[in-house]
Amino acid sequence: MPLKLTGRHMTITDETRLYIEKKVNRLRRLAPKIDEMSITLSKTNKLLVDVEASFRAGKIVAQASTRAEHTHEAIDVLIDKLEAQITKAKK
Repeated sequence: MPLKLTGRHMTITDETRLYIEKKVNRLRRLAPKIDEMSITLSKTNKLLVDVEASFRAGKIVAQASTRAEHTHEAIDVLIDKLEAQITKAKK
């Protein structure tokens, strides 16, 4: 599965990259044949991180975005939103 990570106004560290890959594995259980997934992290100011994602697996398409103070917190919320959309689309 091609996972595209982009950082705007910030650098994505190896720790953050590994954390994202670990969380994306939750989505693989719901849709094992993921065609495309892209995640963009951007620092809007010194306090907030915006995270946006798009996901495509066959006919299932999901998009989500969130904003939080901490990068890992934003990633957790984003993956939860994507997981809910994918579960709903599968029904």
